[in-house]
Amino acid sequence: MRSFRVALLLLLLLLGCATPLKHYHLIETKMNEGDWLGAEGAVAKSWSKGYGERNRVLFDLDRGLLLHFGGKFKESNSFLFKAEERMEELYTKRIRDEATSLLINNNLLPYEGEDFEKVLTNFFFALNYLQMGDLEEALIEARKIGHKLSLLADKYEGKGRYHQDGLAQYLSGFIYEEMEKKDDAYICYRKAYEAYISQSQIYPFPSPPFLAQDLLRLSQYLEREDQFNRFQAKFGAINWINQEEVEERGEVLVLAFSGRGPVKEEFSLTVETKDKEGNGYTFKLALPRFAPRPSQIASVEALIDGKAQPLVLAEDIEVIARKVLEDRLPLIEAKAVARALAKAKADQEAKKKLGKGGLPRLLKFGLDEVVKASERADLRCWRTLPAKVYIGRFSLDPGPHRVRLKFSSSGGKILQEVDFPEFNLERRGYKVLEGYCLK
Repeated sequence: MRSFRVALLLLLLLLGCATPLKHYHLIETKMNEGDWLGAEGAVAKSWSKGYGERNRVLFDLDRGLLLHFGGKFKESNSFLFKAEERMEELYTKRIRDEATSLLINNNLLPYEGEDFEKVLTNFFFALNYLQMGDLEEALIEARKIGHKLSLLADKYEGKGRYHQDGLAQYLSGFIYEEMEKKDDAYICYRKAYEAYISQSQIYPFPSPPFLAQDLLRLSQYLEREDQFNRFQAKFGAINWINQEEVEERGEVLVLAFSGRGPVKEEFSLTVETKDKEGNGYTFKLALPRFAPRPSQIASVEALIDGKAQPLVLAEDIEVIARKVLEDRLPLIEAKAVARALAKAKADQEAKKKLGKGGLPRLLKFGLDEVVKASERADLRCWRTLPAKVYIGRFSLDPGPHRVRLKFSSSGGKILQEVDFPEFNLERRGYKVLEGYCLK
């Protein structure tokens, strides 16, 4: 009976480490159909069988993002708020309990979110408020983005890892500028530019060309002559509009989201180590890595009142996710080795004790297998994110305008078009347009 209880306990441990993903099939089917609210409904119905308390952050992130793309901006923010609150709570708890959590499989811990997921939470928060015309609340989210990125810069000392986000900083600058806070806008644009330049490992593409125009425009307007001259020398002869001309127009910010965000997959790594007594052990570790999901989209173009304007890649979430996880991998591996070593010793001791009580050979074998299987890689991530974000910013005369997005393949085939209703742009006003293609 005692042997049975021990084996049952280990079996429960194995089941507790599993990360069910079957519920995403229906969610992603609805997304493919463009039924964002249907996909959100599928998430809501998957609480008990797909998410559960350990994955509450993902539950709220998925609902919040799908509601955003479904145009339910206020409802989206209610779930993003819950996710952000829970992430902050879990971060505080993890720092407090770091030592005791080292020997616990991450699958058994509540999901806290990757660094880039935390920043993107506030990015979509801010987009929701912009879409609702609430600049004051959007500004609060911009400040939160700045604060989170400052903490990451301090944490990683500005080296190697994800510590600045070009797209998030650019959106923050746009919000500050619409709030007539030109100095703060300029700082955000400069940080966005520095992010693209200094983090080539996560931004392996040029910074958006209109970012150079914004830096020239505002450095001139703010009378920062040295910086203006430096940017002018750096960017060369490019066309840009001065601040006086911009203020006679309105601003249109176009964001195009493409593809499916990366997902985590498991890979194996064999590690040899020794304990304090000098006994050697060889472990086969299960570790996570981000894998991209294929997309046909190679370019996005906006037709502004019939005139073609290319959008530029501003964020490759696939690349950022992969780099963030790669940078964390040594710590994940070290924790996995420590857990494996502790389990190996506990397993040996348990089998000695159980053997004295006549543990059957088959049950001993099963015990070995259950202990091995209990160590699974944590494959949880924000799976409803897009893969890439393209962006365009256009200064347009006041009056009515029409915009269409075209998502194209590398061969020039149009995969999807998104038509926006005609809108009226006011002088010194703004309009944010978003389109999404999953192909």
